[in-house]
Amino acid sequence: MQKISKETDYQIKFCINKEAIVKTSPNKSLRQFYQQRKRWASKGLFYADKFLILKLILIFSFYAGLLLQLFLAVFINNIFYLTFIISLLIKIILEYLILRKGVKILFSKKILSKFWIAELLHVPYIIIAGISGALGNYEWKSRKIAR
Repeated sequence: MQKISKETDYQIKFCINKEAIVKTSPNKSLRQFYQQRKRWASKGLFYADKFLILKLILIFSFYAGLLLQLFLAVFINNIFYLTFIISLLIKIILEYLILRKGVKILFSKKILSKFWIAELLHVPYIIIAGISGALGNYEWKSRKIAR
């Protein structure tokens, strides 16, 4: 889609309509899920859109910064607990507001009940998937893809 947008005059926009939602089956195992995320993350540094790459690096840096703040708080100075909590609260509040708006338009409110579980897993998930995708090999459709 990004290549089409860059190489043509076509504009790509989100269709905010429940009827446009395409549902797919979830991965059958945690391993398949992990391999899928590694595959997605492996493409991040190779997009033609340099601004998109910059955004992805900044997002990853924010998540890495959260873990760094927690590490510094535990091992160096308690003041980093404050920066960690403030950063995490900003993340949680903004994501909740975005999700709540999306729920009003597209989804059932039941999805909000999973918000806190997702928040607990989100930071380590982004860090692990990002590093694994950038550095490691992955499997896709029963093939091993080497970096």
